[in-house]
Amino acid sequence: PIYALKLLQGVGPESPNYIKARVAAANIHLTHRHDKKAYIHYFEKLKERSPDSVASYCMLAEAYMRLQDPDKAVQAYQEARKLETKQGGDRGDSDLAGKIGQAYISAHDFNGAIQYLEEAVKNQPRKLGLRLTLADLLMKLARYDEAMKDVHEVLCDVRSSCGKPLM
Repeated sequence: PIYALKLLQGVGPESPNYIKARVAAANIHLTHRHDKKAYIHYFEKLKERSPDSVASYCMLAEAYMRLQDPDKAVQAYQEARKLETKQGGDRGDSDLAGKIGQAYISAHDFNGAIQYLEEAVKNQPRKLGLRLTLADLLMKLARYDEAMKDVHEVLCDVRSSCGKPLM
């Protein structure tokens, strides 16, 4: 691992492989050296280097999730979401919205997850994955009536978009 780290440190910022090298070095620190601080430091530096990059915030959030720190992951994902909106991106990428919802769930902030997912579904009613994630969470929390209502709405939407009845 020491030799690999030295090689990876030699990859400069001008290289097209810079980000890959930094991620590989971070993974070596985590898996071989069990150094969580060094691991997260690489992703913090990538974010600082590209503060206007949605991808850098997402990588940082995923790193926090890997370290089982969903509260910090939620913060990083929310920053990515703000940047995405500011840059004129899709009014909330469904993958990003789903990841934020999952981070809330991992933090055991179920009310926060429901609130966030409901808002995301309201803004993006055609994103079936978000709607099903919300319904699944409601089922797990024994809020069956709400979950069944959401599932029923999804089925109605699918049925009407296909133009044919489901079973």
